[in-house]
Amino acid sequence: MEKITKYIFIAIIGTTCFTGLFMYNFGLIPFLEFSDQSENQSNDQSNDQSDDQSSDQSDDQNSETKTEVENVVLIVDFGNGSIKNVADISLDQEHDTVFDALEKYCVVDCDPRYEWGCFITEIDGIRQGGGNYWQYWVNDEYANVPANGYHLDDNDVIKWVFG
Repeated sequence: MEKITKYIFIAIIGTTCFTGLFMYNFGLIPFLEFSDQSENQSNDQSNDQSDDQSSDQSDDQNSETKTEVENVVLIVDFGNGSIKNVADISLDQEHDTVFDALEKYCVVDCDPRYEWGCFITEIDGIRQGGGNYWQYWVNDEYANVPANGYHLDDNDVIKWVFG
């Protein structure tokens, strides 16, 4: 009886560890990284703003606020040899997320049940399943935030991969 209890305990611990690793890998658990990235983005933006302000003060001409994100590239790798490339995407500031760019050029389905963001489940008819999921990178860096929470900058390259 003691041996069976030991095996059951080990199985529970192993299943819990595997599930946690799986959920973290696919971004289903919001960790401190999300808030750290938000802080880093806001710090970078405030540093950029202070740099912009100092250059604007020296020029004192045409100090308009930027209203759109320009020259964004979208690449969608469907995992079957088919790749969709869209270049020179422009998005307005109110709709400047990775999700907005994807939705503008692809038919997208997402699962919004997660309180921290939308989990992409299908792009142009290719639905997740069988161990394959949609994941994305921006400028060759894996994104660990939901697509509707990642705000783009000029010249960003978004790559979605099914696998």
